[in-house]
Amino acid sequence: MDKTKCLLFRLDDSEKRREMGDFLAHLVDAPLPNVLVLAGLIFLGIGVVGKVSGKIDPGTTGRITSAMLGAVLVVFGVYTHSSADEARGQPKQTTDSQSTRGQQRLPHPRPPEPSSLFSGVWRNDNPGTRGITKLEIQQTGETVLVRAWATCLPQPCDWGTQKGVFGLNSASITWDQGVVLRKMILTPDAGRLRMVLDSVYRDSRSPRRAEEYFVKGQ
Repeated sequence: MDKTKCLLFRLDDSEKRREMGDFLAHLVDAPLPNVLVLAGLIFLGIGVVGKVSGKIDPGTTGRITSAMLGAVLVVFGVYTHSSADEARGQPKQTTDSQSTRGQQRLPHPRPPEPSSLFSGVWRNDNPGTRGITKLEIQQTGETVLVRAWATCLPQPCDWGTQKGVFGLNSASITWDQGVVLRKMILTPDAGRLRMVLDSVYRDSRSPRRAEEYFVKGQ
């Protein structure tokens, strides 16, 4: 019987030591703020309760000191925990803000302005043409100014500058030359400028249409 009690006592003592070892292992693995808060709560408990199972009797001064120390540990532990949370969240916020600033700095692609399609000096790609030899175009928004030269002797005839409109990827210009009304349509065509010129005469002559291509030059 005595041997059995001794064996049970040893088993019970071994179990207690194993549980205490597990508790200490978990306590070591716990973050420092948690340990501080736990220690502070224990000291606060001692300060409020006083005696613990007849084994701890701090007295009045000891209880006051224990309560103050516990309060300090709890406050410091909570503060440390909050600071750690903010430190963990700060890099992500900084990265997100830097990414946002980077996106804001990226240039947005802009569609080509219509003026780049028409503005400039265009020459007929057929040197032997008997029609329009050169076009000088300026564009502002949906308004185009076109100056045209036609084949004449001894030098090309200057038709002057006429205002037209831009729309649907083409420009339309009209010349009223008295006996004849001319309507010109200009359209970009694979780096060249396609011109269609309709001439309506106010006499007995039949209407005429000319189609020619121009290349940008001086």
